[in-house]
Amino acid sequence: MVDTYTYIPKHAMSTGYNDSDESDSILSPPKKRKYEAACNSSARLDILESEVKRLKRKVKSLESREKENLQNKEELNTISTEVQEFNGFSVKELKNLIFTSTSIPTATELLLKKLFTTDEIKNHSISGKTKNSKCGTEGPRPPMDQEKLRIMSSIISEKFTDFSRKMLVEKIQNIQKVYRRH
Repeated sequence: MVDTYTYIPKHAMSTGYNDSDESDSILSPPKKRKYEAACNSSARLDILESEVKRLKRKVKSLESREKENLQNKEELNTISTEVQEFNGFSVKELKNLIFTSTSIPTATELLLKKLFTTDEIKNHSISGKTKNSKCGTEGPRPPMDQEKLRIMSSIISEKFTDFSRKMLVEKIQNIQKVYRRH
């Protein structure tokens, strides 16, 4: 019986391409041995297609790693905000403090008294800027801790939808006037 199969040299059958060769750099061009080993254009096309598939897998892997890193970073930021304490209170405790408050002024007063000392309320201004000529020779008062004010503002805005920064500033100024009279 005559063998009807055509003899193909071993070097022409092997492409020399290892699909699991992840150690190649993404940006490096395909190695010449892969193409030299392929005799015809369909074999070269197969090599290129497998290379494209490998690169696509690599891109997906990198994208998923990047997505995981972003999620981990967001979780760490959330945790650090929750753990960070202001005058011995965490953000979660401050949120619970105003849970039963029904108005912005009462919530503002509660948070102001917990976040700032009486001395800070009396002797500091919200921004530290000179607004009028009443400062005289003393100059402007030092500013309140802006991080505490930011946390206070964010907690109140989460609870009350009709909240505005202007309302917060007015309420703090009213409380300061009362403290300064005594």
